[in-house]
Amino acid sequence: MVNAVFLYPGQGAQYPGMGQDLWHRYDLVKELFTGASEICGQDMKRLLFEADETELKQVVNTQTAITLVNVSVREVLRREFGFSSSAAAGFSSGELSALFDAGCMDFEDLMMLVKRRAEEMVRCSSLLADQHGGPAMAAVIGLNFAKVREIVAEHGQGHVYAANDNSPLQVALSGLADPIAALKDHLIAGGARRVIPLKVTGPFHTPLLQDAADAFRESLESVNWKPFQKPCCANVSGGFHESSAAVPKLLTDQIVSPVRWVDNMEALQGLPLDQAVEAGPGKVLAGLWKGVSREIPCHPGGTLEQIEALAAEAALQV
Repeated sequence: MVNAVFLYPGQGAQYPGMGQDLWHRYDLVKELFTGASEICGQDMKRLLFEADETELKQVVNTQTAITLVNVSVREVLRREFGFSSSAAAGFSSGELSALFDAGCMDFEDLMMLVKRRAEEMVRCSSLLADQHGGPAMAAVIGLNFAKVREIVAEHGQGHVYAANDNSPLQVALSGLADPIAALKDHLIAGGARRVIPLKVTGPFHTPLLQDAADAFRESLESVNWKPFQKPCCANVSGGFHESSAAVPKLLTDQIVSPVRWVDNMEALQGLPLDQAVEAGPGKVLAGLWKGVSREIPCHPGGTLEQIEALAAEAALQV
């Protein structure tokens, strides 16, 4: 048996047509699309396969679409190839997919929560559109999270936060556009190689979204959370979820707190893992994994071709 952690991507991993090869091959994927369409109130097949990049980038569309592909990948791996995870982790909205993988909730609750979370984030972000350039994020390349936080604490003016600890040399800033722009020269002087504006519509993972977090908690508390069936990382703590009873608070806090992804990846190194699999669209998490571990390989698994390669490799190791 191969011990693998499934890593689930969040917003930013989307692309038009993702999941289409799985939909054409497997009836179980068609069933997931039908169920998600009913829960989300829109035709998910049309959204993923026919919508242009602009429509797909809308926050609610992005987060629901990526989650649906994450689950489709997971179910194809598990039900068609007998390849399940022994642990799970997800980046930002991807943490909800990881909790589903860990057995904590049903598919219906997963899709409901992802949609509700995105809706509240959009509502809250829209209220900030006229404030200091509006919501913004930027990627800081070449500095670690502690150094970026230090620079923000010393030179930051207004709403700017170190939001995502992506890798030892990549951190995301989040907040309002003007304070982020004013910090760029200080970051470069502090050793950053580049500061790259990100095309986002919200100040994700900052206290500016507290109203969204408060509203989302009501939806979280309506779910019948089930016991964990495997280890699952929590973005807020950097470690593992300890009990399903604590999930609502952690997911509420996640909206306004940094994503401690480096700590999550380091925590996973303590498990008996043979490999990591990016169980969703793209290769971003596989790239970030290499910044923390080169001993344990991480493979992309978001397409049928990639899944078949993973299954073939796993069969050789049995």
